[in-house]
Amino acid sequence: MLSSEHVTPHLTRGNPDALRDSLDRALDALDSDELRHGFRSDFGASAVSSETVDRLRGYLGERIAATE
Repeated sequence: MLSSEHVTPHLTRGNPDALRDSLDRALDALDSDELRHGFRSDFGASAVSSETVDRLRGYLGERIAATE
């Protein structure tokens, strides 16, 4: 499992607008029915807890706010 400590430094490089767009798309994907259905089909309904998804949403939201 990756920690935010390992990921965050890599997000601070490059174009902040492009990063924000990518993070926004990632948040949209987390909320998509297609992702949920595909993930359940491939890995099973309980493969990722809702707590993990909520933590990822929070992290992505924090990173988006940091680019503004």
